[in-house]
Amino acid sequence: MEGGPLVRIMGCDARLQLSAVKGKACARLYIKKTFHDWKSVFYNSWVGFYRLPYNKSDYYDTYQYAVKFTKIGTTATDDYDIYQYRSSLTIAPDVQIRFLLDKKYDNVLAQTVPWERDEEETPACSFPEFLYEPELYDANNVVPVKIDSYDAGLQLFTKDGKACAQIYIKKTFKNWKDTFRYSWVGFYTSSQSKNNKYDTFQYATKFGAKVG
Repeated sequence: MEGGPLVRIMGCDARLQLSAVKGKACARLYIKKTFHDWKSVFYNSWVGFYRLPYNKSDYYDTYQYAVKFTKIGTTATDDYDIYQYRSSLTIAPDVQIRFLLDKKYDNVLAQTVPWERDEEETPACSFPEFLYEPELYDANNVVPVKIDSYDAGLQLFTKDGKACAQIYIKKTFKNWKDTFRYSWVGFYTSSQSKNNKYDTFQYATKFGAKVG
């Protein structure tokens, strides 16, 4: 089993981990043995599985309630019991899991870092045919993420200490300005912020002149 870093579940003696089991995304809960009433505290809590880390919390691919996880015999330390749920979602770069306290989608108590690819894998988003200069992508060493269902990608990078966004549009995506007429990119200081709690934003069609 491959496993990512453990993430603390806010306010609780528990941890969340994303791992891979036989090619499927798997969630593990590490419950401290002194956390005796965890099933009562987490009675309505659930773990959502997401293909992309920027998907809204209600846009999960699958989920499971915390109290329905299965206890496993393997223990990382003597202090924690480990509970596991193996999903039907194929593990892939950018897959993320989140621990939500209850049925309200904004009560996210923990979220893992996106799943990373193996070095020998092909990058998730390489855009040799896109309009924007690849040098900027190489210099920042940040892989653009695909905009779901479209021949386009989005990249976050820094310039002069400021957060910048760059959109990659495939040359065959001729009507992208019509498609993205009302689309916008929001900038957030926290990954747990609601979509309407952005710090600043810009419409996609108002991005600066084409680079290169």
